[in-house]
Amino acid sequence: MEQIIQITTLIALITFIILAFFAISALVSAKSTLQSTERNFDRLSTEFSKFQNKVERSLDDVQTLKPKIERALDDISDIKNKSVETLSNTDNLSVELTALTKNINHRVDEVSGTIEPFKGMMNNFYRKVSPPVNQTASFVSAIYKFMTVFASKLK
Repeated sequence: MEQIIQITTLIALITFIILAFFAISALVSAKSTLQSTERNFDRLSTEFSKFQNKVERSLDDVQTLKPKIERALDDISDIKNKSVETLSNTDNLSVELTALTKNINHRVDEVSGTIEPFKGMMNNFYRKVSPPVNQTASFVSAIYKFMTVFASKLK
């Protein structure tokens, strides 16, 4: 019976050694996993810090850019208002030019209406006066030629 106790003790001791080996192996594996996890957390922390710095710089850039954008929007609003005013003035000028053109056309028609009777009268006058004037001019020319020939014969 003592042998059975020794065998049982030996088996228990071997079992305890095997269990201790598995426990040490599990603890080494757990330590390795924890170290890997720690490195991953450190890397993640570093990456997060870099990301946070980039976000802070971007926010600073946005804060710097915000007043410039607001000024640009104000300038665009001013340009829009001035453009609307200019277009309104252009519309008014167009209306005034149209009215002026109509007035000028009306005046030209009035002047043409006034001149047309004088033009007809001048044409009639020319037709009536032209033949006697031409005859008189021919007669004066003939007398001049006669006098010239007569004067040349007397000399």
